[in-house]
Amino acid sequence: MQRGFTLVEVLVSIFIITVGAGGAFSLVQQTLNFTTNAALQLEASYLAQEGMEIVRNIRDANLLKIYKSLGGTWQDGLAFCSAGCQADYTQSSLNAYEDTLLQLSNGTYSYTVGANSIFKRKITVTQEGDNTIKVLTEVMWEERGRSHVVKAATELYNWLPLAP
Repeated sequence: MQRGFTLVEVLVSIFIITVGAGGAFSLVQQTLNFTTNAALQLEASYLAQEGMEIVRNIRDANLLKIYKSLGGTWQDGLAFCSAGCQADYTQSSLNAYEDTLLQLSNGTYSYTVGANSIFKRKITVTQEGDNTIKVLTEVMWEERGRSHVVKAATELYNWLPLAP
């Protein structure tokens, strides 16, 4: 009866342990990458939704002015720019898209205050009919050399003519 391990058995054992540890390390690394990417995609979706809400707020403010007989049209401040626009909650109209990064300050994104984020937001507004506009919001960012885009779209209506 022999006691101990042969050199071949030791090498096979080391190989198996190395492959197992390498696989576990790879799995942990992929999970961390996926978690980071998922968090960025979620944040980009919120920014896309915010872009549509900015356009909706401008439209609603215009309709309120008309309803109060203060003049204007329901599309005031909604530049129909097929090349894209940009805006944040500090603005009451859309501005031409300048391909600039959104800035983050105290949890709020804007184009004027804060540190540069990794996100850019492009809002495209097109006329669909006399009382309809289509809003497309794209949020772009780059992460580890890869480009990502989240898009959201909606239609907004001039509902004031429908009021009794």
